Amino acid sequence: MQLILVLKELKEILSTRRNDFNYSKKLDEFESIIDSIKSTDDKEYCSRLYKKKNLTSTYKSLKYRMEERLMNDVISLASEVESLKSRISANIVIGKLFYIASVFQKRNYRNPAISLFEKCFRLSEKFHYFNYALQSGEALAGHYGFVDIDKKKMEYYLKKNRELILIIEAENYVRESNTIISHFYVSHKGAMSSDNLAIIKNRVEKMNELKNKYQTYFIVNYTNDLSFYYFQTIKNYPKALETALNSLEEIKNNSEGFSLFQTYRNIGIAHLLLNNFNDSIIWLNKAKEFPSTKSRYWFFITSLLYMNYAHQDLRKLFELSYEVLSNGYLTEDPYFHEQWKIREAFLHFLIRADKIQLTEAEKKSLKPFVIGKFLNSVPFHSKDKSGQNITIIIIQILFLLIDKKYDKIIDRIDALIQYSYRYLKNDDTFRSNCFIKMLLKMIAADFHPVRTRTYTADLQKKLEKSSLVTDEKSSQVEIIPYDYLWEVVMELLEKYK
Repeated sequence: MQLILVLKELKEILSTRRNDFNYSKKLDEFESIIDSIKSTDDKEYCSRLYKKKNLTSTYKSLKYRMEERLMNDVISLASEVESLKSRISANIVIGKLFYIASVFQKRNYRNPAISLFEKCFRLSEKFHYFNYALQSGEALAGHYGFVDIDKKKMEYYLKKNRELILIIEAENYVRESNTIISHFYVSHKGAMSSDNLAIIKNRVEKMNELKNKYQTYFIVNYTNDLSFYYFQTIKNYPKALETALNSLEEIKNNSEGFSLFQTYRNIGIAHLLLNNFNDSIIWLNKAKEFPSTKSRYWFFITSLLYMNYAHQDLRKLFELSYEVLSNGYLTEDPYFHEQWKIREAFLHFLIRADKIQLTEAEKKSLKPFVIGKFLNSVPFHSKDKSGQNITIIIIQILFLLIDKKYDKIIDRIDALIQYSYRYLKNDDTFRSNCFIKMLLKMIAADFHPVRTRTYTADLQKKLEKSSLVTDEKSSQVEIIPYDYLWEVVMELLEKYK
């Protein structure tokens, strides 16, 4: 009860120094108006509150106090005790405890301050927020060192603080590594350079040494994820799968959703790259349960499932496509929106190629597909000059093929050759380059199925031995895996022979 009494006393002292309470009725009125009109126009609120057309200093002052009130309300609601069930939410609770303890200490409410610092220290260690633990530990070491003298407690917190400094240094190294490796990921345009790969390798090795020493939430999760990324990048997919499965074992008692999501996703990607499609589908569906349907994580997982279903279950591919394309949040992310518009085009191609049989009701539910309208709906990819329009070129040719417009395909041969020469030179574009060359061989074979098989046999073997590109950022990410797509092309040639 002492803590409550001190909090009440301090609240009354602080309240006398603020004017918010004098404006409480006006603030209530302001909040009510916000609820009713939800406008962003300050003049409209000023007019409602003060009957003035132009903004007044009184309104500006009230607006500031409203911001303060709402921030205080948000902190209060977000830092309730129930939040301690989640590590991420616990951060806010611990922060609240630390800052209140600091206020108490500043105003010489020493006993309740120390009580809160001790609670903050325990929770910070439990939830692995070591910066708060160190700051609380420093306050506690000082208190027991020269205020309420207790040598045993002083030495305990001094020892703990030294340990915490080492943990924080280790976490900072992992955090720095994540920033550097993420920068490489988002900025490289072709294959990762050998210099960058060497840096990643050295950092991954160092992070794993730190993980063996400090089993903190941050170090374990980021080290495992970055290790997986390294093995995926160097195409050591068995090692990538082993890393992801080991990660699952390490975090099996961890209730945090994001770490489980990352691990399930990585296991699913590894199985996809190893052509274990059934296993990949199982793990990716587990990952799909975690993110919100408006999250880019959800759209990324569904894109990976699309690739799996292309190999295993085209009915599921249709159902998944319908689910995603019906998601109202899709249009809020331009990149994923265009990616899924392209997937929709491939879906229509597979339907036209009789690879997916629909009921009459399903046919009616589908929007009519017009290739010209589709091209206008994906301006980012179709107008891009750095090589990201590979899928646009391919889908155009596929629809020309299904409509038996061979002359128009031939008309595009120069564009295909130029495209291949200009953009498809690096290792990470191998599969795209291979598929383009197979299309060129198809034209050289005059669309004859037997000659096309003969001309493309070596390329097809190379394609089958190469690895899928699953990187969402890559310009060469495959919508329908090229090896499967080629079989559909050959079926069409044989059908139209």
